[in-house]
Amino acid sequence: MRDLTAKETLSIVVCHEDNELAQELAEYARRGIEEESMPALLLPATGNSLELSRMACELSLLAVGIGIDKQGSISLTHFQMPADKPVLQSASGSDTRKARLMGGNAARLYKRIPFIFE
Repeated sequence: MRDLTAKETLSIVVCHEDNELAQELAEYARRGIEEESMPALLLPATGNSLELSRMACELSLLAVGIGIDKQGSISLTHFQMPADKPVLQSASGSDTRKARLMGGNAARLYKRIPFIFE
């Protein structure tokens, strides 16, 4: 994985596997983050959604990360949570609506405002 610039680390990082489904869901997660007026950074990586979200939150100075695996599972993690306990998780085959909500909720987690579930 490449080194991030200081500006990039001040983003909510979305780590996703490098396949079509994960890339599409990552793009929708980015849109959800940006709808909440927060910056987002998409990075390709390898692992399951929980591993990817942990990697993402460790790369971000905002301590919030999203991971999306090739099956379409999405995990939202905060740095202060145990590594095996995501804040939110969506099962395999997630759709673009769920990805967008997860992105928005990642921004809301950082801003400490209530999540949206619909």
